[in-house]
Amino acid sequence: MNRAYGTPRAQNDRDALQRVWQAMRIKRRFTIPELQAAAGEIGKPVHYVHVHRYLSALRRAGYVRLVRSYRGRIGEHAVFQLACDSGPLRPLVRQKMVFDPNMRLWWDHEKAFTPRGELIADREVANG
Repeated sequence: MNRAYGTPRAQNDRDALQRVWQAMRIKRRFTIPELQAAAGEIGKPVHYVHVHRYLSALRRAGYVRLVRSYRGRIGEHAVFQLACDSGPLRPLVRQKMVFDPNMRLWWDHEKAFTPRGELIADREVANG
């Protein structure tokens, strides 16, 4: 058992993704294995698939960009860069949208919505 007795699995996953977000904010440029190493704890590894899915959602929302893709060589990994550091709380992925608790906005690809669903900004305007 990798989690403390009585600790729900979902809580461990949330904590792991928060550590991944913190590692991205510190490193700025990173690979998935680097994030796994930085965010993992003894007895609580952060799985490659979880980090990959989280990065994919953040890429679609404009938080992360691909700097160098994987070229098929052994030991080589895709390199990513943090494009939007909105604050200390990790963006939450929910059904193809990303909620940013730091800005209190929902991001759907390049557009921002209030919690009521009102369009308020494009990514270029928010970052500009």
